[in-house]
Amino acid sequence: MYFYLTMESLAAILYVEVINMNEEQTCQNCRYYSRHYSKQGTGYAPVQCGHCLHRNNKSMKPVFCKHWETAAVKKAEREKSIRETLKYMSKRLHDIALILKDDKE
Repeated sequence: MYFYLTMESLAAILYVEVINMNEEQTCQNCRYYSRHYSKQGTGYAPVQCGHCLHRNNKSMKPVFCKHWETAAVKKAEREKSIRETLKYMSKRLHDIALILKDDKE
């Protein structure tokens, strides 16, 4: 089986590897870390604890974990998802605007 890498995918791999080399590997900057929040007034504020979302990690220890991955991956995935959602919402809003315009005429 052969895998073909594009320049874009190779650059992404190298980017993640460079981040991994320069980043301290703690729970707080891991892809699987979910920070806890406390309700304060009309919003939520982060607190200094959280939990691990990795299905094979039952306890969070303050030492290197074999499941650790950089949080940059999670951030990139979230940004991509938000962009796709906004694009979809924009299309739906455009369709609604057309319907409302037709209804006025």
